[in-house]
Amino acid sequence: MTILLIVVIVAVCGYSWLNGFHDASNSVAASVRTRALSPRVAVVLVASFTAVGTMLGALLGTRLIVRAPEFPMYEDGLAVLLCAVLAAALWSLWTWWQKMPASSTQAILAGVLGSLTAANLLGHGSTEDLIPYAFYGILLPLILTPIVSALLAIGATVPVSWLMRHRTDNEASASGRIIQSITTALLALAHGLQDGQRNAATIVIALMVVGQPLVRGGSILWVQILVAAWMACGVLFGGWRITHTMSTNLARLTPMIGATSHASSALLLYVGAFALHMPISTTQSVVSAMVGASSVKRRGFVNWKTFNHIVAYWIATPVACSVGAGILFLAISPMLNLIHGRIH
Repeated sequence: MTILLIVVIVAVCGYSWLNGFHDASNSVAASVRTRALSPRVAVVLVASFTAVGTMLGALLGTRLIVRAPEFPMYEDGLAVLLCAVLAAALWSLWTWWQKMPASSTQAILAGVLGSLTAANLLGHGSTEDLIPYAFYGILLPLILTPIVSALLAIGATVPVSWLMRHRTDNEASASGRIIQSITTALLALAHGLQDGQRNAATIVIALMVVGQPLVRGGSILWVQILVAAWMACGVLFGGWRITHTMSTNLARLTPMIGATSHASSALLLYVGAFALHMPISTTQSVVSAMVGASSVKRRGFVNWKTFNHIVAYWIATPVACSVGAGILFLAISPMLNLIHGRIH
């Protein structure tokens, strides 16, 4: 069991790196495209604030554990977590290769749902809390996040455009770049609060299922530091394939569009973390905010074909990851039976 626990922790560290690598484009794409920040400064800034956000999310991470479904104990619970992380990681690699900004949040949560469902079908747990978990943790955020984020961006863009109406394009762009530098940091901090807390919570759950005497309302410092470091390292590698899609193929970005979209999506992430304790996807929030802000700007432009393609990946993410994690658990279940001595 100790070996399997170590494997799970290593897998979560790898997924944390991949999370930072895959989602770096959320904060980097607009700021680099509009020349608010240079690529090197952007990734260092985003990596730093993502790490800080992960550390600040210690309490929020344990609150997520309270809202999580019931896990089987010992080897079964570790296997559930491992299959969920592996399925989410494989999907993140695939979407990165396809240059698609898919949701790492939806991937890991759906992976947990799929592997838990498979475990319960084999008699390793209870199914009674899976439906609320699927609805409030996956389906509801998937529907609400793009809509609310786009509306917030539209609501922010209209008054900002009115305030800038007497400024020249160069003056508006200069102000937008300054604001965008700040909102990029705020967005990276929110990314750490949301995604960082979930990755740390996965390790804490792994420790809980092996019988570690953890307090649900407390936090574990070394887990937060470990996840923060791996996510920051992933951000430093940039994930430029997805950045190209968001900054070039999706919408025509200006400094002011970048600033308002980052500010509105960051606001939604903070509300989701502090007030609602709801898993909000950074990717869905940022992409939808860009589309919302670009659609109402006089010189804005949205490539709706690209956006529809992205939305198709958003819808496919929970399906693919839940099915993939479930299949993985079914594949390793004979090994669990051998461990438990159920096959003689």
